[in-house]
Amino acid sequence: MKNKNYTDKFKRVLLLDINHKEAFAYHMARSGSEEGEVISQVRQFTNEAIKRNIEVKWYSEKLDSAVTIYDPESNNGWLVFQDLIPIYKVKERVCSSPIRKKEQPATYEYYKSDFERIWTASILSRVPIANEYE
Repeated sequence: MKNKNYTDKFKRVLLLDINHKEAFAYHMARSGSEEGEVISQVRQFTNEAIKRNIEVKWYSEKLDSAVTIYDPESNNGWLVFQDLIPIYKVKERVCSSPIRKKEQPATYEYYKSDFERIWTASILSRVPIANEYE
């Protein structure tokens, strides 16, 4: 959580469930990332989020992008997608243009409800046990 001012606004975060073998294998096969690096990042982000009183859940769906939803209860809410999987082995992640609630309410609500569906189906985080993958 590098940008403290921005991440202070987070209330909930979904992370890859590294203990769900099928979802983890899917992500690893497509990402080109090192297994140990992904496990370390999920552990670190989980622990940091919990320290900041951010509710963390782990998902087991096969997702290729993340969504950030800013100020969802206000009419000024917006969301943006970020690729989880690098495209063409480029390390930078590509972000979409913001989808603003005021300008595209149906599109905004569609993606927000999809996030809520995944959130509801996901499990509460737990600190991964180191020796499961070592």
